[in-house]
Amino acid sequence: MLLSCLLPGCGAEETDSSPIRLLDRAFPELAAPVELTDETRKALTIALGSPIALDLRLPEDPVLAFAIGASSRDRPTLLAPVMFRVLVDETEVFHEVLRRSQGEEWFARTVDLAPWSGRSARVVLEARRGEGGIEGAERHVLAHWGNPVIRSRAHAPEKPNLVLVSIDCLRADHVGAYGYSRDTTPNLDAFARESTLFRNAAAVSSYTLPTHASMLTGLPPSLHGATVRRRISRSVDTLPELLAREGYAVHGVVSAPFLSPVYGFADGFDTYRLSSDRASGLVDRALALLDEGAGPSQFLFLHLFDAHAPYSPPGDILERFGSRPEDVSDLHAMIENRLPPESEAAIDEARSLYDGEIAYVDREIGRFFEGLRARGLYDSSLVVVTADHGEAFFEHGYWEHARPWRDEGPGLYQEIVHVPLLVKRPNAAGGAVVDDVVSQMDIFPTLLEAAGGRLESPWARSLFGDRGGRVNSWALSEFLSTPQRGGATLSLALRRGNLKYLASHRAGSIEEVYASDPVEEAFYDLLADPGEKRNLLPEGDPAIADAREARKRYLQAAREYHAGSTEEDVSLDPELRRKLESLGYIER
Repeated sequence: MLLSCLLPGCGAEETDSSPIRLLDRAFPELAAPVELTDETRKALTIALGSPIALDLRLPEDPVLAFAIGASSRDRPTLLAPVMFRVLVDETEVFHEVLRRSQGEEWFARTVDLAPWSGRSARVVLEARRGEGGIEGAERHVLAHWGNPVIRSRAHAPEKPNLVLVSIDCLRADHVGAYGYSRDTTPNLDAFARESTLFRNAAAVSSYTLPTHASMLTGLPPSLHGATVRRRISRSVDTLPELLAREGYAVHGVVSAPFLSPVYGFADGFDTYRLSSDRASGLVDRALALLDEGAGPSQFLFLHLFDAHAPYSPPGDILERFGSRPEDVSDLHAMIENRLPPESEAAIDEARSLYDGEIAYVDREIGRFFEGLRARGLYDSSLVVVTADHGEAFFEHGYWEHARPWRDEGPGLYQEIVHVPLLVKRPNAAGGAVVDDVVSQMDIFPTLLEAAGGRLESPWARSLFGDRGGRVNSWALSEFLSTPQRGGATLSLALRRGNLKYLASHRAGSIEEVYASDPVEEAFYDLLADPGEKRNLLPEGDPAIADAREARKRYLQAAREYHAGSTEEDVSLDPELRRKLESLGYIER
């Protein structure tokens, strides 16, 4: 059966150099995200023998870019080979067979359509069973056309390309541009000289899932809803979804289990890759996706996980920061089991391994920037580099960062929530430094503004706009712990200037913890006491009352959100659960 599209907006139109997204021109019921081997793509999915035909007016000098993939319903392997064909006015321009041995993966392809430059044409996407395979298997096999787009080679993006790079566990004071004495980040330091460096950027939480959800929604954790047990609320528009509506090609290449599509992170992305590769492989994949999506304006989200424990930098880099410990397994066990260090030397050894990982990531980021330059994308793009949170080295009696199933652990101290934030604006003439306290939530409106959009929110402001309007101008960080044995612990940090307020709440449930009074409070002057060792309570400061009032307003907003939430707990597949357990993020 041939599916022909002759509806308004689907037929021949006046010549236009804008990309033609076939997902938007075909039948909506055929378009949906499809995951094949850890890569999710928006796709047209058809049964074998049911081609799609589209009557289109092609742009000048056109090419068709797409990916092909196949899967079997409710089966772990492909049951039969699949032959993919593209025809233009009955002329075959593409023919390829995916064999069973190739597995259920995506394969990106590009087809030259120059003979139809500026002309009207009928484009047919077809998939049939190839030779071989299990008898009758075609009834169970589906063919997927990933992100099919016709674009003009001559088309220039109308809006700036946007790039968000997040480095896991990178604390600001281990970056050269933030004053670190070791040469861990020469490439980021050079990037900082071309960027606006935000000296006092605050992470919104102390582990990966809520912080990235805040970057992509502009909301604090208790209002976007993402926790170990729940995904980003479906009622919230994410940055990828909004940019896709504006015509952006939207790509994600990530490397942390908490960024799994099950938590809603793939929503809105044309292509979303969750990989266990090291930074070098992720950079290669990110650059390949930018090549694949060339034509429209693009948004790329790149996340690099290497600086996360257990720290295992390449040997050539580690030698820059000292020799490898004699028994690195004992050092990793000490950190994993939260044991106190036997000496300051053990802490130094752990820091050196960590610094080696940072230096490795920095090297790959330098290669990524060179890749952007080689493609003519660097100067004209808005590029944001930040971290999801920092890392503790027993400054306050803990290693690493928070684990959401524990009701104790590294608090919201500066080693955890002070993160680098560097923003290079398109065609920037030089760098600048901003001393104001800003939040990761501010990344969302900054990128949205660059794309021509605007956000009205009491929680986030563009990094280059009016800094007023935030809730009492306090930057908020929070950590919500919900152990499987029951109960909830909520830690909050509020920062304004050099003043920082901490509060901890405990109760029998999430709903109750938002209505509880704090069981612990602290107030610090970070200028006089950067190590957060001297609690100014109860002697206090007039700003304490202001911070407490801001805390109360936030808890009220969180109560209202949770009272109306209909989100259900996520279901973790065995492999994702194993990965989260191995990293200590959920109980075994």
